[in-house]
Amino acid sequence: MTMAAERRSSPLIVGGGAAVVALLVLVLFTSGGTDESPPVGQPPQPPPPVASPPSSAPPPAAAAPASPQGLRLYGVAGAGAIIGMPDGRQRLIPVGRDVLPGLTLASVGIDHALLRSPAATYRLGFDGIAAGGDAAAAGPAALARDVAALREETLRYRLGLAPITEDGRIIGHEVRARAEMPALVRAGLRPGDVIRRINGSEFTGEQLEELAWTMANSSEVTFEIIRDSRPTRLALAR
Repeated sequence: MTMAAERRSSPLIVGGGAAVVALLVLVLFTSGGTDESPPVGQPPQPPPPVASPPSSAPPPAAAAPASPQGLRLYGVAGAGAIIGMPDGRQRLIPVGRDVLPGLTLASVGIDHALLRSPAATYRLGFDGIAAGGDAAAAGPAALARDVAALREETLRYRLGLAPITEDGRIIGHEVRARAEMPALVRAGLRPGDVIRRINGSEFTGEQLEELAWTMANSSEVTFEIIRDSRPTRLALAR
């Protein structure tokens, strides 16, 4: 009778063990749902950035405009000027570019260049003197006068010089009688002279259009001419 009772109690022990296992599984699943670690494969999020306090340092002061003193003009062209720097170097400066920091090449005339800074306008001539303030206040008006004078002188050369052609091309220009060209008269040119070269270059139609500019911007102009069928050389210094 005792053995029969032990057999009847064994299923109860097995059934109780199964219930304990089920309870442990339930506890594990329930506690896993409260884990706050990031899912597998997703990197942890960085902490939010911390704003730095505003700087109390003052902004850097603007550099003062450069002085035109020590500059010298060596040549001008329609698109720029050759300017000597205070250290002796020469630079070709296009119109609209800075000659020195804060000092811009505003425009060029036949014998000068206009330089502008935020405070003043300066006229720089071949004598190396840069005048500021009222001495250069003419600005665009002076440039307009220079351009008008250049065009008038070019017209005089067109009227006073007749092209000489050979094999269909211009090889020089002859000085007409009663031509009004004071600069060429000062150089010693006479009616009937044929100008073949100026400053070593052939005197073509293109050179004729540039003659007024060349005369105004060269320290010396040399003429190779034919006079009475003989070659002659003349020179005009500024």
